[in-house]
Amino acid sequence: MEHHVYPIGWKNFMERLNQTFKDRVECFDDYFPCWKEECSRRHVFLWIRTFSFYYNFVREHSELGFPPALYDSPLKDRSEADRFISLVQEAIQ
Repeated sequence: MEHHVYPIGWKNFMERLNQTFKDRVECFDDYFPCWKEECSRRHVFLWIRTFSFYYNFVREHSELGFPPALYDSPLKDRSEADRFISLVQEAIQ
């Protein structure tokens, strides 16, 4: 396995991303804990996928002003709710 040294900016970005993810998972678990004895954890996997979708396609990035994955999309100028509804409708068609 090769060892790579990354610039400080990349390290800070990854640390922030990890912390954001940990905070959201902890908050989700506080409100929706799993009470099953033999849980398959499928709901956790689905929540992670949903969070990833929201984080990259719906949520407005603080510096960009639009979602990172929609850089060249006309959806980037819509409201968060409109983007979410449009993307979900597109996915189910």
